[in-house]
Amino acid sequence: MLKRLLFLIPLLIMLASPAWAAIVCGNETFNEGNPPADPLTLVATPDAGVNRVWIIHVSLRDTDADNTVVSGVTSSAGGTFNLYGNNVEIGGEDILSYIFYSTDFVDGSQTLSADYNAAPLQGEIVQYVCTGVRTSNPWLGTATTTQVSAASSVSINVPCQVGGLAIDAAVGSGTNVTMIVGADQTQMYNDETGGVNNLDTGGSTEPGAATNTMSWTETDTGIWGSVGGCLV
Repeated sequence: MLKRLLFLIPLLIMLASPAWAAIVCGNETFNEGNPPADPLTLVATPDAGVNRVWIIHVSLRDTDADNTVVSGVTSSAGGTFNLYGNNVEIGGEDILSYIFYSTDFVDGSQTLSADYNAAPLQGEIVQYVCTGVRTSNPWLGTATTTQVSAASSVSINVPCQVGGLAIDAAVGSGTNVTMIVGADQTQMYNDETGGVNNLDTGGSTEPGAATNTMSWTETDTGIWGSVGGCLV
């Protein structure tokens, strides 16, 4: 009898422990404008899966002191798209990066709209779905943001945890520049909008740790904006 009980203990522990799925982000799609329409739209169909969050990355470049901002994201199919975080312009060109998200979105083909308070010089909208998240609140804490000027790189330290997934959404502007993702990060997208003075938009993921350093470099100095967080 004792042997049977000892045999059952590991099985009972396994049954009592939740089997959380790994957080996985699907393929992204994007639309850009030079200059963009206002609103900037993107026709997309959210990926299928369990415990999903829809991530929308919106970026812009505009003339300094124009105070251009993204006022929100909506969908033709409904659902609530919340602002998770964005950097704040500190001088030079207005370079801004925003992460919006939704957990109550509707399936099927639909049109996403990123609304600016005024059309910027350049803009981009990117979408992708991550599965295996805590849908009641997919984020561990608040967003980490930064903006730097006259620099060849940008870096943010994202508080996270093992089992979580750190993501970032970075933008840069310079002369004939190319964005290069940081070590240990998995690049999701890396796109250039415009000509010589570009809006470069990139996003990446990294398995969660106590702190994840999410960085990008360019082949020239420029202005950067970055926002990141930890999905759980």
